[in-house]
Amino acid sequence: MQKFLTDFEGKAYKMDKKSASLIKKLENIEKKDAKNDDDLRFLIKNASSGNAETRSLIARLLVDFSGEDAENALLDLCGDSDELVRTNACDSLAVYPSKKVFLRLLRIFENDGSLLVKNFALLSAIDIMQNVNSDTSKMKNLFCDCIKKYDGQIKISAYKGLYILGENDRLSDILGMLNHKDYAVRCSVINTLYDIVNAENINTIARAVLKHRNAEDSEAVISTANSFLSSINIE
Repeated sequence: MQKFLTDFEGKAYKMDKKSASLIKKLENIEKKDAKNDDDLRFLIKNASSGNAETRSLIARLLVDFSGEDAENALLDLCGDSDELVRTNACDSLAVYPSKKVFLRLLRIFENDGSLLVKNFALLSAIDIMQNVNSDTSKMKNLFCDCIKKYDGQIKISAYKGLYILGENDRLSDILGMLNHKDYAVRCSVINTLYDIVNAENINTIARAVLKHRNAEDSEAVISTANSFLSSINIE
């Protein structure tokens, strides 16, 4: 799961006083170290709020809960009219490893018109596919189709899926995406590495990221690379 979507390219929502008050309450829940059943009931009660910003925040906060009620609230939010709400709902579903969620995420990937939503649906499906005994052959076929059809972030996600399913040579494909022309895609490559780095591949990954960082001209990518390298104790 990639928990870095808090705002969508500066997207602004019109907010009345009631919505502003609700946002304040949601932010207080977000700050709590120990969330409880009352918090969950409050989130579910307001999940159909008329304001997209509140629904988006609720979708993010539900990642800290569990259970069928929370799962169903997120599944409902996956059908929201707002792109960021759907994206955050798909992202949070990565911690709800049920067959129902998995199949819904695959349908969202197939049918949603937003590439952003598609990618987060695919990422969450990848996160839970092994917990729900998914058909490995079918998932590999899906990922291979994605590689042919998509570029950028969805392609990275497909490579990640194949790598997790045991195709170790896909690591070189992921690292090769560091040369993509879009700096946002290059950042996504590095963020993906957090999910797959391990004792066996850490040296290969570290060398590739270091080499790329030293040749990179985007401050955003350099910063992302530095954060990743610091996380694996390499400067």
